[in-house]
Amino acid sequence: MSQGQEPQGRTWPTTRITLLHRVSDQHDEESWDYFVQTYGPLILRYCQRRGLQEADARDVAQDVLLQVSKGIGDFRYDAERGRFRNWLGTITHRALLKHQAKLRRSGIGAGDSTGADLTSTQECQQPLDEVWVESFNAHVYREAIRRLRLHFSEETWCAFEATFTEDRPPEEVAKELQRSVGWVYQAKSQIVRRLKSEILYLAEDSVLLNSGTAN
Repeated sequence: MSQGQEPQGRTWPTTRITLLHRVSDQHDEESWDYFVQTYGPLILRYCQRRGLQEADARDVAQDVLLQVSKGIGDFRYDAERGRFRNWLGTITHRALLKHQAKLRRSGIGAGDSTGADLTSTQECQQPLDEVWVESFNAHVYREAIRRLRLHFSEETWCAFEATFTEDRPPEEVAKELQRSVGWVYQAKSQIVRRLKSEILYLAEDSVLLNSGTAN
């Protein structure tokens, strides 16, 4: 499957659980590729922000994806066990700790001088640190915007960016686009609704892996 391509037959998303169930099917390679393309870059950037060099960050990302691949077969949905962000963050954080411990045993630095010591008591007690939350939220927003852009005309997207992103007055945007103010409001509202749905799909559902990967 080419980069950015979504699993065939997928309708507009309302829940993350659909993809997670598809990924849990060991024979659905297309959905797994899509999962890797969507979340692999997030894990890699997070590890780099925590001080790992690129090669080490890639090793951790591969380890995380391997753990997900092994554990996803026992996936079941549990709305009371926290969001997808927390589940993936816990797996990523523990893989990062494991890798840094391995580097220290080998006498190799765990990262550059800007990297935090993730083996500290405080970090272990708070695996979902602010860096992960910030990285995850920013990634989800960028991914949602990227995917949404494919579904709207240039003019509609311009109205959305001008009023939502740039916070410009609708009257000013309407004059610039030679459209009515009502049309501008409608264009913005349409995309904002879809944006909320897409972010929900990418971030807000809860998951539980019975395998113990995230326990």
